[in-house]
Amino acid sequence: MLSKHISSVLAPVLLISLSLSSSVQAQNKGSVLGSMESWCKQQTAVLGNKKVDPALVATLIKEEFNVKEMVSLQDAFIQSLNKTTDSKAFVGAAYWRSTFETVKVRTLYDSFLAFPEPDILAMIIELSKKSGDAQIKNDARMALAFLHLAAPQISIKPDRWSELVKQVGSEHWTALTFRARLAAFGELGTKQEMRTAMGLLTQAGNKKMEYIQSRGRFEWDKNNYEVPYNQLAFAVTKSMPGQFPAFESFNETFQKIEVAQRQYYSRYPSTRAGKLGQAAHKFNEESAALGKKVVELSQNANALQGTLASYESLTSVKKGDKETYGNVDPQSEAMLLTMYQQLGDLAPEQTKLLEQAQQKRYAAQGLIAEMQMDLANQLFGGNGQQNQQGQQDDLMVRAATLTPAMAEAQNALIRSCVFAAKWEQAMRAKNVAVPDKKKVAEDLAKDSGKW
Repeated sequence: MLSKHISSVLAPVLLISLSLSSSVQAQNKGSVLGSMESWCKQQTAVLGNKKVDPALVATLIKEEFNVKEMVSLQDAFIQSLNKTTDSKAFVGAAYWRSTFETVKVRTLYDSFLAFPEPDILAMIIELSKKSGDAQIKNDARMALAFLHLAAPQISIKPDRWSELVKQVGSEHWTALTFRARLAAFGELGTKQEMRTAMGLLTQAGNKKMEYIQSRGRFEWDKNNYEVPYNQLAFAVTKSMPGQFPAFESFNETFQKIEVAQRQYYSRYPSTRAGKLGQAAHKFNEESAALGKKVVELSQNANALQGTLASYESLTSVKKGDKETYGNVDPQSEAMLLTMYQQLGDLAPEQTKLLEQAQQKRYAAQGLIAEMQMDLANQLFGGNGQQNQQGQQDDLMVRAATLTPAMAEAQNALIRSCVFAAKWEQAMRAKNVAVPDKKKVAEDLAKDSGKW
């Protein structure tokens, strides 16, 4: 049985990348720069404009987390969500991005990590308790378990994460993968047992193939990058040669992937995708600088000096980082938004600066979307005239090599979508016109030769 479905160790990254590239290419032949409607399409479709009653939001959250006010919840999670922990099994909340069975929960989880909105957390909690769809309910339970592990200081009780994992049971891919990691590393009260770990990985692989072959009876999120699953399989077979021969039949491919990843990421900043990410990062930095200028020009800027100093300190630490994915830092962006919302009436100069800042934010968003497109195109380049087996091996290696960049690009786009939408709301609240996205897209398409 172990050898029967061993291809599930590597096939996931291939299937994910195939589906991602196919869907992107179907929307646009070669570029998404001029198609601004597609940039945040999935986030908009899944999250929509659903709003939960504030009283219900607070009630749901307080059933899981010890918080007095929703502001303190955001502060706690902003500090915790993107940090690594001492646990090798869990690693951190961000490690489990794009690891769920359903699109809905993956989108909610990734959106919460992008910026921890109480409404999003309340939706996850509600789904974990009341969803009539077993896959969505168990997905939400695992998402919630990871959030408890990420922020134990506000968890309702120390073992709440464990209760949620037990509720999920043994018929869920994410739960099986997490339990395999617990067994492999012997953490969080689990006895270390490698054979148990590899058996759980095999069950997870079988479960995933069952979903794919179910002809729609079950869902399998095509943007599940399966990083915790694949990395554990790679690590165990490498550290325990001869112990798991069925898995070791892929050792040569594992080694090719390791070499390919090392070589690719050493030159990634000079690739087109890397340059797109750097350009997006520059637009985001310029947007933030304009936003800061708006605050500094306000009549009550003196009252915000303490927050401005904290903002300066936070952003200066980030300065000089080799950013290649165009990401937005949620803590500094949230701080800037908070300051903006405390301003009174805006002068014409401030209004103009805000419009310019949002234009740059949209431009960054378009470049990140194009970066995703470029990565998908890289996946399918250069197969040549190889035989069928050679094509499969080559595509698997390239898929596994590109997966980290594709996952980072996806996270960067989610964050961009979240914060662009929040700034739109903030601008409308002060009667500031939101820039024309279509015009930004057209300008980007004209300048596409730069990247």
